[in-house]
Formats: sequence, structure tokens, C-alpha cells
Amino acid sequence: MISKEEAVALIGERLEKQPRLVVALDGMSCSGKTTFAQVLAEKFSGSVVHMDDFFLPRDRFTEEMQTLPGGNMDRARFKTEVLEPLMAGRDFAYRPFSCGSQSLLPDPVPVTGRLVAVEGAYALLPEWGRYWDLALFLQVSPEEQQGRLLLRNGAKGMVPFLMRWIPREESYFSACGVKARCDEIVNAED
Repeated sequence: MISKEEAVALIGERLEKQPRLVVALDGMSCSGKTTFAQVLAEKFSGSVVHMDDFFLPRDRFTEEMQTLPGGNMDRARFKTEVLEPLMAGRDFAYRPFSCGSQSLLPDPVPVTGRLVAVEGAYALLPEWGRYWDLALFLQVSPEEQQGRLLLRNGAKGMVPFLMRWIPREESYFSACGVKARCDEIVNAED
């Protein structure tokens, strides 16, 4: 396990050797994936792609898909709008999905720069592994996770995470061997 500072240094070293670096940041709910991705984008003049922007609309989220790891993700749209442009090595933009309105938002998110951080649960689905130059898993203790959930969502808001989202994430981590497939596990407690 490495610290966030060591992860930043590792990314800096990799960027010295290649023109563009695509980093996947997966990990536990409330481990700081979004915040860390933003720190990386600012430090290395890059961009962030949020997996949360690629949820499936409710009308496409079937009972069968609920049992699949990452079954709530719009894999086809993510592949077309993110992975294919990344592999082509070009800048691009995508439109985020809003769970509230169940539609794509009108303003596209530009993805430019030497560093692209793809953050969020399901970033490390096995079929996407070949697209990442570096795969990091952010980890916190269950106690820290619950404390952060309480601060972020309040007592009532953390219930769906404890009852639904965290068990789904843990099932995904286990079924897909996520930690074993990462380049590094990052201690995200600090």
C-alpha cells in the first residue's frame, strides 16, 4: 500500500516518460476518488472523467442488470465517448448523465491535457483494463468510510449506501478481482 503522496510521485515519474497518462481511480465509497482525481488534474494540467456521469437511465436498468457488477453503467456510451477517443490519443468531450433528470446534461465536459484521471466505482471493470496506463485503488477503513458517509450524506442519506451501494461495490471488487488487478493500492485515510 502506498500513500497519496507516493501515488502523485509515481504519476509524475510516468509522465516524464510518456506524452499522455490515463489513470483509473477506483475504490471504496467515500475514499476520496473524486477529490484525488481533481488534485491530480490540477497538479498535472489534466482532466477528470467521472464514472457517475455514465449511469444507465432507469428505464434501461433491468432486474438482470442489477445482478451484474457495474450493470448500472452505460458501458456502450462510455466506450464510444471516452475509451475510443482516449485510445486515439485525442482530446474530446462528453455529456454527463443526470440521475435527477434521467437525461444527458446540455453542457459537454472537455477532456484535455497530458493526464486523464478516470475516477469512480466500476472504472476497473475487467473489459476496460487495457485502456489504463495506471490503475489505482483507493482504500479507507470501514470506520473512516462510515464517518465520511455521515459527513457527506447525513444519517438518513447514508442508509442507501450502507444497505445497497456498498454491498454492490464489495461484490464488484470481489467478483472482478479489482484489488489484485490494480498497480497500487492507495491509503486514502489522510
